[in-house]
Amino acid sequence: MSDYEKKERCLQRILATEDMKDSHFNVMSKEKFERFLMDVEDAKFNEKKTPLQYSRLKRFNIIEVCKPVKYFLPAEEIYDIIDAAHISIGHGGHDRLKNETAKKYANVTKEIINIYLSMCEVCQRKKRRGLVSKPILHTEMNSRCQVDLIDMQLQEDRGRKRKHV
Repeated sequence: MSDYEKKERCLQRILATEDMKDSHFNVMSKEKFERFLMDVEDAKFNEKKTPLQYSRLKRFNIIEVCKPVKYFLPAEEIYDIIDAAHISIGHGGHDRLKNETAKKYANVTKEIINIYLSMCEVCQRKKRRGLVSKPILHTEMNSRCQVDLIDMQLQEDRGRKRKHV
């Protein structure tokens, strides 16, 4: 699967997840994001304001600052930001990725990170490592032994329960 296909698949899953939730303004498409910024700017400079504009101004503002700011990302940019952060921390887990993205970005949620991690092939390969049995090492021959039980289950045989190995 190419990077473009992964990005598109991740974007579709993020937008589908956000449509099901009640949270407002968490993740939105770039067009919706631009429209929202224009609405806030209009509310800021309008002389006669509607109740919706008052509520937007109470909650949001567009300002220029010199100190560090947390950015709000449109849905189309989230994959690239999470991908860069994930690779920079060496395919770290959920918590490390959340801490890294929370430094600069406000709307990268746990659900979005889980969606991304479920699509990361390197992390999936790391997760699939199974239990590895270690051999018993000893200096003398036949001083110890090891038995591997493969399958122990109860099965009924003519009304009686028996263990079969």
